[in-house]
Amino acid sequence: MTCWNTDDSTVEPLIVHYKKLVNYMNYKDEGMIVGKGCGTVGMIPDHFYKDAYYVFNE
Repeated sequence: MTCWNTDDSTVEPLIVHYKKLVNYMNYKDEGMIVGKGCGTVGMIPDHFYKDAYYVFNE
């Protein structure tokens, strides 16, 4: 998920909602990628995807 703000107070409710939705749908939580301060695709640094790939594939 991405959001314009970098404040934890903005991101925390989104994470809680994600976890509740995963639980409600009876999905397996495989984790999440949170892009703070990335309101548009152009704001996402090039290394962001590479770093996330390594974290998810360890």
